[in-house]
Amino acid sequence: MNYSCELKCIHDTLKSVCNAIVSVINVDITIVDNELNRITGTGRYVGSIGEQLNSNCSFAYALQRGESFIIENPRLHEACSSCINNDGCKEYAQVCCPIKVDDNIVGIMGLIAFNEKQRDIILENKENLLEFLSRMSELIASKIKENR
Repeated sequence: MNYSCELKCIHDTLKSVCNAIVSVINVDITIVDNELNRITGTGRYVGSIGEQLNSNCSFAYALQRGESFIIENPRLHEACSSCINNDGCKEYAQVCCPIKVDDNIVGIMGLIAFNEKQRDIILENKENLLEFLSRMSELIASKIKENR
């Protein structure tokens, strides 16, 4: 099932959540639906909102896996093995967190480091970031349920 409409309906909430996260940790964030459509994002992702990601990207892997994880070494991680952008990847680290509503994954929230400083922020705070993103995911899920 495509949950794009449900995520698009709460776009303002998603944008606020993303901006709040960025203001605290200064790492770009994006949210994609379960069809890999970019719903919102910050920084480098602002210009690609509405685009569909490649089906071999790390977010597709995250949708299949269904649980949060951290990519400490892009290009070497299993999630990156079939990515068509692997050779030209500009990422230094990534955190992926599913957004689940009633046990269905409706999307993925991703924090992406594009430099060493951002990578350090992610790697020095791994457990806290995973917990924080999990709570933000729950907030988004409750907003979707409220809209239903």
